[in-house]
Amino acid sequence: MWLWVKKPDMRSSGHFGSCTSCVRIRLELDDKEVLISDFDDWHFVLNDSFYADNEKEWDDYYLGKLSMSKEESWNRIFDFNRLRDPEWHGTDSRCFQGVAGRINISRVNKVEHFVTRKQREI
Repeated sequence: MWLWVKKPDMRSSGHFGSCTSCVRIRLELDDKEVLISDFDDWHFVLNDSFYADNEKEWDDYYLGKLSMSKEESWNRIFDFNRLRDPEWHGTDSRCFQGVAGRINISRVNKVEHFVTRKQREI
């Protein structure tokens, strides 16, 4: 099960299409039940790409100058204290996501059904 660590603002675009029926479930889980990662950094894994700290490291990896494997670089998505180069990663604050294998129904605190707003056409 994929989770947001903090409740997202569903009024922003990118979550669902216009007028979509949705369900939001609020859970209370122990830290040991959830694997948390950085949402944006997870895209390096999804895109099967090396997770570089900066442009120089990116170039060095693709030029074969680094001993770190692509898969080893992915461990960085779990290091939340890692300093980030704002020129490479941007200045937005981190957004955390989680995954959990199995969630007992007793961990559910609230279930909300809603329909997303009609989005303006671009």
